Amino acid sequence: MKDSIKKNMGKILIWGTVAFFTILYFSLIFNKNVWTDEVFTFDLLRYDLKGIVEKTAEDVHPPLYYFYAKIFELISPQNIQIQKIAAILPMAAILVYMGVVIKKEFGEAQAFLSILFLACLPCTMEFAVQIRMYSLALFFVTLAGIEGYRAYIHEDIKHWIFMGIGVLGAAYTHYFAFVSVCFVMFFLLVAILISKKKLVKNWLICSLVLLIGYTPWLPSFVKQYTSVRESYWIPPITGEVLKSYITWTFGLELVKGVEIAYLILLTIVFVWACMGVKKKGIRFAILCMLVPTATTVSGVLISLTKSPIYRDQYVLPALGLLATYVGIVCADKLKSKAKYLVVLFVLFMLFSGAVQYKECFRQEYKSSYIDKTMEFFEDNLGENDYVIYNYRAMGFVYKFYFPEDRLIYVEDFDLSSDYDNAWFLYTLNNWPVTENDCINYNLGMEYLGVYGIEHNDFDLYRIYHN
Repeated sequence: MKDSIKKNMGKILIWGTVAFFTILYFSLIFNKNVWTDEVFTFDLLRYDLKGIVEKTAEDVHPPLYYFYAKIFELISPQNIQIQKIAAILPMAAILVYMGVVIKKEFGEAQAFLSILFLACLPCTMEFAVQIRMYSLALFFVTLAGIEGYRAYIHEDIKHWIFMGIGVLGAAYTHYFAFVSVCFVMFFLLVAILISKKKLVKNWLICSLVLLIGYTPWLPSFVKQYTSVRESYWIPPITGEVLKSYITWTFGLELVKGVEIAYLILLTIVFVWACMGVKKKGIRFAILCMLVPTATTVSGVLISLTKSPIYRDQYVLPALGLLATYVGIVCADKLKSKAKYLVVLFVLFMLFSGAVQYKECFRQEYKSSYIDKTMEFFEDNLGENDYVIYNYRAMGFVYKFYFPEDRLIYVEDFDLSSDYDNAWFLYTLNNWPVTENDCINYNLGMEYLGVYGIEHNDFDLYRIYHN
């Protein structure tokens, strides 16, 4: 029995890690809270496929994720849990894919360490359950990068096809995922020109097919890129913004400064990579690291020279390749004196993952009054009631939770109209319902306590006719 366990320890670690983190992701989906971008997803899913194309052509992301999410929308319309499962599936697929392919190409230790790094990264654990396109984009970029390597090594057409699927999938899912796979294709071409010139023809054919495949969306991409203005909502690039990129990717809310430990870790890994650069696997790993690096640098440069279009989370689709880089390089040191540092790396990642899971659990279940709020309105919102609010920016989110025909901005609400109750969500200092209004319209007003939706808390009042 012990010999069998020892013999299969690599497989146990790989698949135990995959199963464990998939279960952790699923444990975070049983809540009623969605944030503004997730509400935007649900809003788009109300349209048919033609409507999704038209709306995304006017937005900042391509349509493929919404097509994917629409399948789950057909199963159960406007269902938070179903859409969170849709987000988890690509994340779980990445872990499975890495467990199979990295193990096959490089070894069990490389696969385990890559999976562990990706699964424990603070940002990936948070975004794995978000009802957005990031986990799907992460899957496609990881697929494109690793299958590009396999196409180069094995010269098998099936790997060119899989790489193409990854490239086109990324391009139709997220614009900076598109940037990342463009760098994948560029680095593959460099490798080919250096040592396998016979594959140039394959690369050119593949690139032509991919260009044709992206041609239907190219006008929308060009239109959206050229229409970005200086007043665009993404903040301009400053020193603090650059620092926030690191904090967002590697920082922990509950342990301040842990991003410094990540930077030290990545510096050590980089030194190790430079020491082993003559090894084929290490060279591939370095190219993997260059993809998220080049994606971020290009995003920053474009933002500096044109308008701010790059933000912290746009590197997330390329982090599967960063994890591949870290796993391959660290595993290479397991048979050297540096193996104890690799053990420390494993312990640090487990610590980081545990702390971030605690924070994600808090965010999903304890960071807002959503359960209390929804329970109250399920019990008290009558057919002749209205929900009125004074924080105009939150109207987009409120309409996900309340009947749209009975949700009204307070300044547009006629206090003298016929209603049983007007439930007033009071936020900030805009108080348009005065004491004279109550007297003139013979209204009563009752304070009910603090409630909230998303991360917006409000005082709840009941307004009624005496």
